[in-house]
Amino acid sequence: GREFYARVVEYYRAQIKNSQDRIDKAFAEVDEGKATTVDSTGLEQLYSERRNLMVDGVYYRLEQLPARGFKQYYRYAREAAYSADLILYNQLSLVLQEWWREKDPDHQAAQLGGMARSIVDSTILVGPVVNAAVDGRLEDTRTAVDAVRKQLQQVDLDGQSRATTEAAVALWEAYAKILHGSAADRHAAEPLLVGGIAALTRLLGQPEFADTDVSADSSSPMWSDATALTTWHAAAVLALGHRVLGYYYRTVEQYQEAIAEYRAAVELWRQVNMRVELAYTQNDLGYVYGLLNQIDDAIDLANAALDLRRLLGFRSHMALSLNTLGLIHLADGRYADAKQYSTQALAIFRALEDRRGTGLALLALAEALRRGAVAQQERPVSDRIDALRKADQYNKESIRIFDDLEESLRRIEARIEAGIAAMNGPVYRGLVILALLSMVMLRAVARSIGWPVVR
Repeated sequence: GREFYARVVEYYRAQIKNSQDRIDKAFAEVDEGKATTVDSTGLEQLYSERRNLMVDGVYYRLEQLPARGFKQYYRYAREAAYSADLILYNQLSLVLQEWWREKDPDHQAAQLGGMARSIVDSTILVGPVVNAAVDGRLEDTRTAVDAVRKQLQQVDLDGQSRATTEAAVALWEAYAKILHGSAADRHAAEPLLVGGIAALTRLLGQPEFADTDVSADSSSPMWSDATALTTWHAAAVLALGHRVLGYYYRTVEQYQEAIAEYRAAVELWRQVNMRVELAYTQNDLGYVYGLLNQIDDAIDLANAALDLRRLLGFRSHMALSLNTLGLIHLADGRYADAKQYSTQALAIFRALEDRRGTGLALLALAEALRRGAVAQQERPVSDRIDALRKADQYNKESIRIFDDLEESLRRIEARIEAGIAAMNGPVYRGLVILALLSMVMLRAVARSIGWPVVR
């Protein structure tokens, strides 16, 4: 019965926590700044064990209470996507498909235990788009999007799942275009996002869905109706749309619009109890407040995101929050604190072999070191020269990383930082006029192709 179910679920939670505690122990010296690497073989074994426990826990929930099982699957899938853990993401998708196939080998059942077949088909259809987008493969994302849109013409989905699938595909396509595309791609992302959000908002406003309490516990009587779960899923996708649109507005320096979208996302994440997404959005919102010099609010939000990410246990997410705290302190002119936070983030990213995260932390560190050396005139000249040289090294490494990853916005930001640093670095002594022209040209190029210039 329910009591036995609760005990088994608690067992999986305890085992996952135990696995996470051992991962934390493996990172202890990195966290303390005493090391920059961990035993990769031992770490991969720990992560493999954690993945298996998560997948087994989802399968057990699906067996007992399918609606709860799907929600846990979806939460773990979001965590996996934002950690770029495609092994876990695909393992979760596979167990969902296998479970349904076991229960309905002829694929005839419209729903099982309050979970519609359409919601399973919907999430599996979107999977290849998520894989390509998370892995930074823009052309593969385009191909996957085209394939899903063709499949949607042939697959039998209910109206709500079809609308949710179409919106989810558009949102992930927009995300990939913003992150890895050209200026034309980025501008094309906005109507995709606005259209997807509008479609889901209309859908959730219809009478048959509007009264569904998506925050209700999955054991309540309402979850015997498959409409409740598909509504919950649509609300989660809508929240993603608001978050990605907030990110788009942030990249084009429309900060008030970004704040409005992030706040809309936060409210929905709380309703559907998606903590990994809540932390992600709070972190991004804190960064925008930092750009607007609302430092206290920015630090509070970034710390709240960091605390939640520590609880959830994904270290790459924790490192992102540490780097965000570094950027906020950088905006406030606290260069030593900025360096400390971004140095912590860099150590974690390097230990995880997370190249994108490493590039972000290097770029933040380069700016912190450069601005600190320029602003702190009381420091010995030799210290300032050394800081500028390190900043130059960090920035060059970040440029190489973002060139390899083909992440357009960061490539521009790193080159603008190089142009600014050229005016201060002793290695460019005697070339100040050329450096100034380089910076001006970089800014002009960035603006001409539609990329924002923050500094």
